[in-house]
Amino acid sequence: MALPDIRFTLSTNGLGRPLDGKDHYSSMVFYTAAYPSGFDGSNQIKKVFSLSDVEALGIVGDYSNETLGTGGNYAMSVTSAVDGDTIEFKVTALGVTTSLGIATWNTGDSTSALATKARTAINALTSTHGFVAAGSSANVLLTPPSGYGANLNGGAVLTSVINGAITAPTITQFSSGVSDPYIHIWYHAKRYFISQPNGVLWLGIFPTAGTLNFEEITTIQNFAEGQVRLFGVYSNTTSTAFATGQVTTLQGIADDNYDDHRPCDIIYTPNINGTALSALADLSALTAKNVLVDIGQDGDAEGNELYVYLGRSIGTLGACLGTAAFAKVHENLGYVAKFNLAASDTEFAVPAFSNGVKVRDQSTSLLNVLYAYHWTFIKKHIDYTGTYFVDAKTAIANTSDYCTLENNRTINKVIRNVRTSLMPQLNGPVYVDATSGKLTADQIGYLESLANAPVEQMEKDGELSGYKVIINPEQDVLSTGNLELTIQNVPVGVSRNINVNVGFVTKVS
Repeated sequence: MALPDIRFTLSTNGLGRPLDGKDHYSSMVFYTAAYPSGFDGSNQIKKVFSLSDVEALGIVGDYSNETLGTGGNYAMSVTSAVDGDTIEFKVTALGVTTSLGIATWNTGDSTSALATKARTAINALTSTHGFVAAGSSANVLLTPPSGYGANLNGGAVLTSVINGAITAPTITQFSSGVSDPYIHIWYHAKRYFISQPNGVLWLGIFPTAGTLNFEEITTIQNFAEGQVRLFGVYSNTTSTAFATGQVTTLQGIADDNYDDHRPCDIIYTPNINGTALSALADLSALTAKNVLVDIGQDGDAEGNELYVYLGRSIGTLGACLGTAAFAKVHENLGYVAKFNLAASDTEFAVPAFSNGVKVRDQSTSLLNVLYAYHWTFIKKHIDYTGTYFVDAKTAIANTSDYCTLENNRTINKVIRNVRTSLMPQLNGPVYVDATSGKLTADQIGYLESLANAPVEQMEKDGELSGYKVIINPEQDVLSTGNLELTIQNVPVGVSRNINVNVGFVTKVS
């Protein structure tokens, strides 16, 4: 037994030190009608390393960027009433009806006295519902709490329930409320950094476009000097319904960046609010190998609240992008042992789709169709705790070698790293045998060593199962100036299905 003492154990990662490599380098693209305080027309892209960095740019989660509705008022009137009659004040918004308070008329109360009682009753419950009543004479003028935005405007949001003979008040509904235009950005940044605490994120915010051409991806890639590996694009334009043409356009952007030696993969969250799941198109019929389309969503916590508040798809963009950034390039987003989306809090504990319907309420046959169509969503597994991505299929046929995010990320890493290793030899001398004109053995060995180094490291890191570099010595470099190498890569497999044969026998074999 050791002597009594005071000992210290060093913690790790408290400083959020950056990770090695750039596989986790990410970007999120958003469109808004106006810029938050940290952005403007000349500063549309910011590089951030934490949620606090995002909040310092004026993107916060307390709804302080919304405009409160004004003018909500009950004008009281007492023309006939019986002692003990009551009037209850209610507000219906965000799918919930809330009682603001109940006032009781007593014999001798004037209209002004009843209004005073109403204000007192409402303010007694302010800590519960957040509304504050003011006004004078017959008026009960309401100030709403933050978190309602445009959801209080017009309609029959304010109502009253009369018990007795009290005259119904004249109700003026709220107007001019504006929902927080950046709250969804904060949410996705939060989920990104929960999934990847050491993330490096280029946050791009651009004016709302009439037509989504997604050229902003290239704008960010230029700003980041081609370093971004993963893009998350959020379509928050409620007037722009999802169309498969958007996916095709995104692939065109990915192709352009590939041609410029900046390969990247794109996670896209479209707005499918109001669209039935059964009406969604077959993405596997497209040829967009670098685009994963996300239609998962939280069904009973913060994401669901934002879905109701904004009236459009929220999705799992931040969590999906963060999970990909946290994963090694060969790892599938649905890897159960590693990527439980509901591990840190209650978010995603109830999985849903981004049109608001719960996953648990859908038939297995429909879920199978959506999976076959290569839509990415979240689900639970029976008798196992947590919520997980169903897979990471991209918008291309299953027969393609590049129909999964992990295969695309792996091959893109091979391409980037081998290119970097070979770059010093561009326009360099190539020695051939003087009698045959073939590449010399020394030249082949040297070039093989350059190409081998990065893929060998990937194999050691478990990102490839194997590889082989092939250089044909017969190629005529002297005449063509072209030097060709072939790199054969054996990817790491994914256990999408585990089949177990089980039954009774009279004896084991």
